Amino acid sequence: MTKTRDWILALMLSAIGAAVALAGAADEQGAAGADANTPAAAMSATGGPQMWATLAVYESETGNRIPSISESPMLASRVAAGELPPVEERISEEPMVVLPYAEIGRYGGTLRGKSVRPAGDNDIEFMRGQPMLRVSPDLTDLLPNIAKGWEFNADKTSLTVYLRAGARWSDGAPFTTDDIMFWYEDMILNDQISPSKPGWMLLDGELINATKVDDTAVRFDFSKPYPPMLSVLATLINVPVFAPAHYVSRWHIDHNEDAEALAKEEGFDNWWSAFLFHNPPRLGARKEAELPVMNTWMLDRVDSSNNRYFVRNPYYWKIDTAGNQLPYIDEHVAVFVEDVEVLVLKEIAGEIDYSGTWHRMDNVPLYRENEASGGFRVLVWRAPRNTHPIILNSLHKDPVLREIFSDIRFRQALSLSVNREELNTTFFFGLATPRNYHVSPFSALFEQWMADYFIEYDPDRANGLLDEMGLPWDADGKYRLRPDGEPLTLIIDHIKRAARDAAVFKDYFEALGIRTITKEEEPSLINARRRANEHDLVWREKAEVNEMNMRTRFGGPFAFPTFDTHVPWYQWHVSGGQEGLEPPEDVKELFRLVEEWLTTEPNSDAYVALGKQILEINTRNLWTITALGMEPYPVIFKDTLRNTPEQALWDWPYRFWMPYMPEQWFYAE
Repeated sequence: MTKTRDWILALMLSAIGAAVALAGAADEQGAAGADANTPAAAMSATGGPQMWATLAVYESETGNRIPSISESPMLASRVAAGELPPVEERISEEPMVVLPYAEIGRYGGTLRGKSVRPAGDNDIEFMRGQPMLRVSPDLTDLLPNIAKGWEFNADKTSLTVYLRAGARWSDGAPFTTDDIMFWYEDMILNDQISPSKPGWMLLDGELINATKVDDTAVRFDFSKPYPPMLSVLATLINVPVFAPAHYVSRWHIDHNEDAEALAKEEGFDNWWSAFLFHNPPRLGARKEAELPVMNTWMLDRVDSSNNRYFVRNPYYWKIDTAGNQLPYIDEHVAVFVEDVEVLVLKEIAGEIDYSGTWHRMDNVPLYRENEASGGFRVLVWRAPRNTHPIILNSLHKDPVLREIFSDIRFRQALSLSVNREELNTTFFFGLATPRNYHVSPFSALFEQWMADYFIEYDPDRANGLLDEMGLPWDADGKYRLRPDGEPLTLIIDHIKRAARDAAVFKDYFEALGIRTITKEEEPSLINARRRANEHDLVWREKAEVNEMNMRTRFGGPFAFPTFDTHVPWYQWHVSGGQEGLEPPEDVKELFRLVEEWLTTEPNSDAYVALGKQILEINTRNLWTITALGMEPYPVIFKDTLRNTPEQALWDWPYRFWMPYMPEQWFYAE
């Protein structure tokens, strides 16, 4: 193991240095100078391309000119056949310009990825999905994407978003603010399609308002200052804030009086069921090739094995600095994989060209042994996430367990029972960082004491806390008893691939006399039990907490004690006390702080101070207990795939692959 650990450590050293440099990377990622076509000028701290909002901005800032536009031979042949208009008429009047990570690419090839669910997963969707804004390659800033720009009013109660003139959907229809207004007026405001409104759109129970300014400008108005709206627009990839009105309106009763009859003809009970079938709210659930998109690649077909095939979007609105329409790669295949074992076999056989989700460090030696024969390379990035999160259900239906779980001493005891150094050595070759639930060290909100809170391995102290609580041992000295005399029992519901990890925590908890049962369940059943408040604890392999998901409304619960549990408290908060369960006073204060923080200018002194207060309350309450953070994380790339970063951060809130712009990846041969 020492040899493997040394190899991984050597590979990671530069990645660690790059990550530490994140705080100052934004200043280095400013406007391009005269040598902007030099690839080195485009590299951020984590590695990545540079971009300009429009062609006019690129030419103005660099002094360079792009005299002509080129396209893939796949599309050129369709133009010659009269099937498509010329590329200059397809890329919009204001295309985004991208300087690739290392070099100008070449056209062609099929990119083979994986899907771990029939409806897709984040590994795939974040390869091709396009949000309104995007996260910069150094993960420190927000940049234009579908939207070319934005402007807040003075007090941050109104945000105007500007679209690209001449942008088009993948079928060639104009993409305008009408498509945003259709999403807002005909989907969000419609109670059949959206019976519950997205949490990020509610401020004190009042819905954000959207107004069309003109064909390329839309204004969002808020009941109070709302700077986090930019973060929302940069992370809503799988749930877009627009819809192809020209295509899906035929299934909407407000646009087609025959929509109900059409739905019945197609076998649906009502018009909104047909509408949601043809235009599912989540990108990954879409299986209709005719549905227009703004994405890099568009769906072509789904086969009987749930493999999904995508082809390049002929109307994609990005070009490189040489005038080549992106993406470089023509086709993208999402190979459906049902479990980790099958995935690993496909990876080492060279059947997957890039892969990240579902990876574990203990597979790295196997990857290394098969790199040459499989024609791939394995890289070790950093994942700032927290591993092995445990969230006790303090609102348990069983009043005895509710009282036990609500006692801070019980949560402290569980945290002290976890041997984090042992877990680090076992799972990550000793290269992760023992810590409790907290933001990454790169954040201005990070404080070491929070990361170190109750992370020591001290079973004697843990047992002392349980003794203080009055949880005696049974007559045989094997298990502790509840106040009602029943054995104190915890049930860990887990998915298949977490069985090994759950077994380790079972041993830790049973060493304290807590009878622990591990149950492998389907994710749907686990979620159903959680929604019904019938679970003892929420068990995850990983959990994220950083400024991006803390300051977005749909990720707001990360700032609250509500990560997959304590949901009734959050329901009470967002409904103004009309739903859910009234929380205790300290939780109400936490909600108040979060609401104030969400309206505070990001990175200001007040923002940092409030953010630390929020995290301190969560830390001291130990609502979420984790074992490790900053884990090494293996990713795989085909050895002929270019413009991919050697070092980077693998992070869900920043959308995994998205910051590294797969549209500028290409095959060297």
